[in-house]
Amino acid sequence: MLKLRSKLGEWQRRLSGISQKATSPPLSPPVEPIFEAVEETKVETVIEEQVEQVVDQQVLEPEVIPTVTEVDKKAEVVEEPVDDRVYVTKDTLISRGLNPFAEKVRIAYAFKCVDLEVIILDSNDQDPSWFHTASPKGQYPVMEYPDGSYSSDLEKMISRLQKDHPVPTLYPGNFADCHRCLIYLNREFFPAFDKALYENSQEHREQLEAAVTEIVHTLENHSSGPYLLGDDFSIVDVVLAPFLRRLGLIPGLKIDEGVLGKYLQKLEETPCVAGVVSPIEKVKRYHATD
Repeated sequence: MLKLRSKLGEWQRRLSGISQKATSPPLSPPVEPIFEAVEETKVETVIEEQVEQVVDQQVLEPEVIPTVTEVDKKAEVVEEPVDDRVYVTKDTLISRGLNPFAEKVRIAYAFKCVDLEVIILDSNDQDPSWFHTASPKGQYPVMEYPDGSYSSDLEKMISRLQKDHPVPTLYPGNFADCHRCLIYLNREFFPAFDKALYENSQEHREQLEAAVTEIVHTLENHSSGPYLLGDDFSIVDVVLAPFLRRLGLIPGLKIDEGVLGKYLQKLEETPCVAGVVSPIEKVKRYHATD
């Protein structure tokens, strides 16, 4: 019995100790799960390493957006191409040799008493730097104006002259008569003249003879004065004068020299024509070597 009581006392003491251990606070903080801590540390380390590599490879700079004022300043800095050409101070006609087309323009300017600069290039002279811009076909004459513009169109040159200097007029009397004669000359006379002069075939001579006969017919039957359209010098006389003087350059040409000769003499006596056209002997020598 004493032994039993002794055993019971020992068990009670043991149970009391166990109870105290269970209720007493832990001596050290609980240990966090090691796996999760390790994994989070690895992820943070990898991210930091990648960011460091990107920063090392390229330094990112913030994008600078220009303000409206800055854009305007840059636009103001853009300069126009420099035009270093020296502009002429008056209408300037540039031609080569004894050009009858250039003489037409010169006669028109002389008739209106308008100052014209004339430059006649020799065969060795180079074309102006702007020549092919002004004359895409490479033909002379060309006109350069003080405003920097050009023209290789003879009709436009004379039309501009008439517009800028209407008096004295190149279209006296009936404008329709002048216009009708110009159309005929441009369609029939000038092409025939050019072909007869440079190709000189029988067919071309006959075409030119027919065109000249029509001019003679107009002088005999429709003109009341010494000029083609009457008493007043006109645009028709301007364009005809340089070419009628060159009819003698075409061999074998059969024309009525009576009426036509009288008309040509009157043209050569007119001051604006006499001061421009070259002596016929000089023209013959030029065409002989052309």
